[in-house]
Amino acid sequence: MILVTGASGYLGGRIVEECKKSNILVTGVSLKNKKNNVKCNLLNYEDVKCMLNDIKPKSIIHCAASVPKITKDNIEGGYQDKKSAKRNYLMTLNLIDNAKCPIIFTSSMTVYDVGSDELGRAVQEEDADIKPTNSEYAIGKWLTESMLEEKSQYGVVVLRLPGLFGMPRFDGVMYNAAKAFILGKSFTLNEPLPLWSTMEVGDAARACIKTAQVKYFPRYKVVNVGYNGKFSIDYAISLIAEICNTSWKCEIVNIPVFEMDLSAYKKFLKIDSIDFKNRVRCFIQEIKSEIL
Repeated sequence: MILVTGASGYLGGRIVEECKKSNILVTGVSLKNKKNNVKCNLLNYEDVKCMLNDIKPKSIIHCAASVPKITKDNIEGGYQDKKSAKRNYLMTLNLIDNAKCPIIFTSSMTVYDVGSDELGRAVQEEDADIKPTNSEYAIGKWLTESMLEEKSQYGVVVLRLPGLFGMPRFDGVMYNAAKAFILGKSFTLNEPLPLWSTMEVGDAARACIKTAQVKYFPRYKVVNVGYNGKFSIDYAISLIAEICNTSWKCEIVNIPVFEMDLSAYKKFLKIDSIDFKNRVRCFIQEIKSEIL
């Protein structure tokens, strides 16, 4: 039995869906009783204790997060929300203090706070010794990772994920660019551009599930998850434009480049390389089906 927190959310919901497709026994947990999920307030210690005692999972994929309000005019504000970061830390603390099984924690590439060009190579898991300073969101993820390492008894795997794209998310730079090009409209990026990489949500979900199914869980392990190669926002948008047969040029210079070392990902999860361009092509087809 795999227990998935945040099962009504974007990644958590997709993990539950993928488990059911593969006939994997799964229970979704969410703050509200949606889609037959078990209702549990992860901020409440006793609620978490009772829920875990009732379900008795063999592993937990922890996706639940307190999501700050992010508006079109205040994107960065959400990543500087200290209250959300503290709530996310507390939810994870309640889980690790009550769980009697391995936990997979969905962390973020933002803990690195540096690009591959700054390091002169792809960032590796041990580079998280570089304490993040770029946002409260990144600091919160890093502190939660450190707490899990200290408290781990039954095994913890931290998956450092890039930003996710894919249906049914009807926003984000990937979706907005694809929609604009499909409709024959212009698309502009605004400065400053962040350090950025991306992954299709289904691929991320399957990586989480495969992690939950490993035979021998390490006491604590960190794994980068993503696609091969260097990533930047302009590279992804240029690829979308190419697939949509649209000409597009980015006027911004000195765009941050990010690349993760995926050696542990391939060795630990035995996952083959995934063609990013093919994923983007399929994504564009899905959008066309929705809007045309």
